[in-house]
Amino acid sequence: MVSVVTLFSGAFSWESVVLRICRLICPFFAGGLVLLSQPYVAHNEALNGQAARTYPILTARYPSQEALAVFTSQATVVQFFEGGATVLLAGGGQSLPAIGVLGKSLRIEQPTSLGVSANGEILIGGIVGGGVRNGLLRLAVNGQTGASTVTSIVGNGSQWVEGASASQVRLIPCDLLGLSDGSILVAEANAIRSISPGGIATTIAGAGNATGDGVIARLSRITYNCSAGMARDSRGTIYFLENNGRIRSISSDGVIGSFEQATVLRGIQFSSLQISTTDTLILASGNPPIFETKRIYEFDPKTSSLTLIAGGGQTANFDGDYALGWSQIYSVHSIQRLQKTIYVAGLNLFFRLTPAPVNCRSRIIPDVPVSIPASGSGATILSFQIEMPDQRCPRLVSRSASWVNLVDPIFGLGSGTIRYLIAQNSLPDPRNTLIRLRDAAIDIRQAGTARPAARHIIAAAVNAANGTAELAPGQWASVFGEGFIPADSSARSWSSADFVGTTLPKSLDGVSVKVSGEEAALAFISSTQLNFQVPMVPLGPQELSVITPAGGGSAVVAIQRLSPALFSYTPMMAGKLHAAAVAEDGTLIGPAVSGISQPARSGSIVLLYGTGFGATSPALGIGQTLGSPVMLREPLLVTIGDSIAESSYAGLVGPGLYQFNIKIPILPPGEYPVVVVYGGVSTRQEVVLAVAGQ
Repeated sequence: MVSVVTLFSGAFSWESVVLRICRLICPFFAGGLVLLSQPYVAHNEALNGQAARTYPILTARYPSQEALAVFTSQATVVQFFEGGATVLLAGGGQSLPAIGVLGKSLRIEQPTSLGVSANGEILIGGIVGGGVRNGLLRLAVNGQTGASTVTSIVGNGSQWVEGASASQVRLIPCDLLGLSDGSILVAEANAIRSISPGGIATTIAGAGNATGDGVIARLSRITYNCSAGMARDSRGTIYFLENNGRIRSISSDGVIGSFEQATVLRGIQFSSLQISTTDTLILASGNPPIFETKRIYEFDPKTSSLTLIAGGGQTANFDGDYALGWSQIYSVHSIQRLQKTIYVAGLNLFFRLTPAPVNCRSRIIPDVPVSIPASGSGATILSFQIEMPDQRCPRLVSRSASWVNLVDPIFGLGSGTIRYLIAQNSLPDPRNTLIRLRDAAIDIRQAGTARPAARHIIAAAVNAANGTAELAPGQWASVFGEGFIPADSSARSWSSADFVGTTLPKSLDGVSVKVSGEEAALAFISSTQLNFQVPMVPLGPQELSVITPAGGGSAVVAIQRLSPALFSYTPMMAGKLHAAAVAEDGTLIGPAVSGISQPARSGSIVLLYGTGFGATSPALGIGQTLGSPVMLREPLLVTIGDSIAESSYAGLVGPGLYQFNIKIPILPPGEYPVVVVYGGVSTRQEVVLAVAGQ
């Protein structure tokens, strides 16, 4: 039987077993390196035609991507075009909000949010004067003259009522987003609502108490970072920020997620969010309204790459400076991107970032291929000089192999010294890679270490969760044997450097696995065990091959349509296998052991993990990272003892890793068998779940 421990090797505490599963078997994203953007130059911007020292307070982008709607410090709403031209749309008058009132005669007092609908209506949310205490104004705009008229006032009711008319419910908007289908998203402090084109108000997220990723967003609990921005990409995924500065996502099928596995984001608190035309997120880090904004980034959710656009330098001024040289950007409360220009609004400031027409062509010294020895028992440090014509150009340091690591900080500008640490090559074959510094590259060639031929014996290939010989495409499996890597070499799991974009590693240190000739994603290697994801291959008997620098071996495996199994563990002093499950707060479910595990209570939500359950909707390619959780194609049945457990989510949360959010039925205290049935096939191992009763 292969437990979670043997699956991933190495000692760790049982209370973190499922967290380890997610960290090791399914990093949603492969990133870990902050990149530097091409240089941007900052320019002070003005709202032309407006009073002196008029600054944006709230901004929203038109669906055409060619203009912004801006609520200004003069209590007006203007349409802003690239180049600074503005058209007054609303505000500056003394009229109270009412249907039919002209926008330019309105008195707009301290709105909390601004948006633009799919057909160009201006949306103003929050305290906007008169009787509109909480709700949402919609103003139709004449595209030729800019004249606007109040067409509806909604959300000014006494309370929230799910599914009621938007004119009858209470809304307290703190962000607005018009969608292409004519609906409007309204973010509140603890919920995201939707107003349909027909005027019906429903909840998208925040109507329940479920926490964590992989749950239905409507049933989740959220804490929305008001006025930080909300966006939706071309695939229908919604992005927003929580109060703690964390990015959250809601997939097109309504499942909430985050980017906890994107190590490149760890330690950064974001304060503002917007989306570009290419579905990347433009982000400011910091915590407004305090003067803490330090940097502006671009984050690609598909690849987990994070690019620094502004901040991290020593320059104190803005106008005419390279953005990467700034030491501080003050409090940024709004970021918008029009084409290639980024507009940034902060406390009494408004500036634009444009790509710099600067020569950053670089040269590396030495500029010839570098050959180094295998390094014996140590490592080698290589030192290079980089020359640039402009000292404000970012170096854009990168590498293409896990055995090459940067010694110096990556936030470098201009000419200077760059040092790399080259790890020992314990393999017999030589290896080579490219070190890139902007547009220059150096070929690094390292000799191999001579070793005697190794024996390659494959003893078994099994389902990683239950240890049976039943394998299915997409599931995680383990090969056991001898001689996969030298006995004196260290076992290791994959790292972010092993990924190629969103593709999982197919080789680790020269070791790979093939099934029916198809390369498999490889997560872990040791001298006696390999963990891999079964590729998409025909059903029936198939050849499994292990390839290593010192040789290879093969065996025959049986491929089935499904091979569902739950991950499990054996608690100390217990003879039964317990399902690797956690409560919503992350507590490990198991026998009552102080500080380690606790039984599940009847009526509580528990998260189970498994592999081998088959296709999802939409279907995903095997061997790829996930952008967000994806649900199984068909319904499933979960039983605990003789009772059926309700399931609120069943699907992938990482490559090959399935999560099942179940509600524990009313049961007396005890340990009960857990069985999951999917597609007519049930989990076969004897796994129990500890229940504490009510």
